[in-house]
Amino acid sequence: MFFKKVCPERAPCRITCVAPGAWDKLILLYYDNDIRNTITACIERYWSNGIQDESDVESLGQRLHKYKLFGNPWFASDKESTEARNLLHKIINKMSMIGWKFHATVNIKGGTDTMFFMKTPHQVSNPLMFFLFLIFK
Repeated sequence: MFFKKVCPERAPCRITCVAPGAWDKLILLYYDNDIRNTITACIERYWSNGIQDESDVESLGQRLHKYKLFGNPWFASDKESTEARNLLHKIINKMSMIGWKFHATVNIKGGTDTMFFMKTPHQVSNPLMFFLFLIFK
């Protein structure tokens, strides 16, 4: 991922990563309790199949929080597919409400996209967003 600088220097900021993975996982990197609680609440409210397991793991010296969900949200079809996309939309929306701006999404491994959020001092919440999902069969 490359970014072109188009504005003056900004204050240092924090970055967090929310990464759907495999068929049924959601992984948090560079998170705090506020982020984890927000993501947990989103899953519990917007993914009707629920959470099968949660664990904290360490990989390459980094602390990760891993959710294993019931079902296959990232390779779902029909109602489950719509619910999975709505879950991602709600995660982005709720992260905005706690001061984390959706910054980029990147397809790193050719599977599901990884979402990056940025928190800067005096971040203004913007819960009004529009998403368009195109599904080709």
